[in-house]
Amino acid sequence: GFKIDIYRLLRPLFRRIYKILAISPKEFNHLTILNYSNVKFLPLPIEKSLSELKQSNHTGSNFNLLFVGGDRPIKGLRTALQAFSILKKGNLNLKLYVLGKISKSFVSQNKAIISDNVVLLGHIKHLSNGFFKVFKNADCYINSSFCEGAPMAAYEAVACRHALVLSDLPTLRSIFKSNARYHNPNDAIKLASNISFYYRNK
Repeated sequence: GFKIDIYRLLRPLFRRIYKILAISPKEFNHLTILNYSNVKFLPLPIEKSLSELKQSNHTGSNFNLLFVGGDRPIKGLRTALQAFSILKKGNLNLKLYVLGKISKSFVSQNKAIISDNVVLLGHIKHLSNGFFKVFKNADCYINSSFCEGAPMAAYEAVACRHALVLSDLPTLRSIFKSNARYHNPNDAIKLASNISFYYRNK
């Protein structure tokens, strides 16, 4: 089935992000015998297992938000920046890290909503040490996409135990169900409200 194929695709990725996730009881036993530390059994179907993994691992003074996708219009970065701007007016202790290519023209056009607390990381090689460090240091993953196929970054965020704030798309709802908070990708106010929920319940 589709979900099993997704798991086969993501299995090596999950194992590289600070936890080793076993997909079946047999695999769990095998990894335990090999004395791997931090083994976590994640049974199918995914929606019944995500609730254990999505809890925020917030420990620092800042509440760090992570956006992945750069400035491609389909990714909805402008909505995320608008939501962040709304939240900063409330003097919340937030930082927004944006992973992906950002053009100078995008920065120029949106400089009014790109504050000092927005960190434009640019492109970081997938599965590099820098890539993992970005995910490890985040508390909440936000997605404002207008279209999603296989939401790889969301899976990576789940493996790091981050809160999820996602676009209200059939693809994302069918996978993550009640384990995330959702917003219309055009609705910065709702996105800000969802982020605020996790911030106040961190």
